Amino acid sequence: MLDVAADINETTQLTLSGWIAGLTESADLELKAEVANLQLARYSPYAAAFAGVHLDGGRLDAATEVKGAAGGLHGEVRLNIEQMAFQSAQQGDTERVVGASGVPLQTAVELLADADGRIELTLPITGTLSSPDIDVGPAVNKAIGGVLQAVFPPTLVASIVADLSKGGGPSLKAIEFVPGSAALTPAGRRYADAAAKLLEEHPRLSLSLCGRATAKDGKALAVKNRLVRSDTDNRQRPGAGSGAAPASIDALDEQVLQQLAVERQRKLTQHLIERAGVDAARLSECRSTFDPKDQGHPRAEVRF
Repeated sequence: MLDVAADINETTQLTLSGWIAGLTESADLELKAEVANLQLARYSPYAAAFAGVHLDGGRLDAATEVKGAAGGLHGEVRLNIEQMAFQSAQQGDTERVVGASGVPLQTAVELLADADGRIELTLPITGTLSSPDIDVGPAVNKAIGGVLQAVFPPTLVASIVADLSKGGGPSLKAIEFVPGSAALTPAGRRYADAAAKLLEEHPRLSLSLCGRATAKDGKALAVKNRLVRSDTDNRQRPGAGSGAAPASIDALDEQVLQQLAVERQRKLTQHLIERAGVDAARLSECRSTFDPKDQGHPRAEVRF
């Protein structure tokens, strides 16, 4: 039987209780352990060695329950992390990911931290007594999925998490526009409002907005040009011009389409600030572009 209470240092306490039968790798056991008020900055050298980040601040409470039979393990560890602050141990390294999740560490922390700067995670413990396994990746993806599902329709959450797991420029689902238009559709406004709610509930999160004009916009502009020219021809020469070919995209048209991409970005930013109450400091703009080779929907991309 075990029943231990100890101070790890001036601020941190450890309690351990339970039992172990045998001292071999096939021992049976049932243990509970709690660590309270572990100051993360003290363990920055270990984090730098094993995770590639310096821990600048924060505190951790952890509770573990684990059972073992014939050497096999199953259980969980519950983590409560508050005000975690970190930076990469290598200058210029911004792609550090959480375990095998593929999610960038910075994005995971921004998404999981609540309004009080608290992150709660439950990690499963499996493996054997000689080789325990704590798989962080699935737990992080599950927790992020829970955060997103609180504000987005369930049908979108799986695709968003899948995009996050690819790493490098994680994003929400793009907000689509009608070809040739910069006006937010009702569906676009609802999605933007959901993104605003996500920002409200997770104050460390910020978004980057990018307008995109595509080949579908080019076709819409060509049709508009044809109709304008046809109308002009009909007024100048009755009966002429109805079969005119679509106009090709010239330099002036490209300028119009480029401005359309910028206007989509502006309309989305305006909605988030004026209608949804998002602090402008939490929104940034990337370069909006028109790409005639892009066959996708006209859109505004929303990135973490």
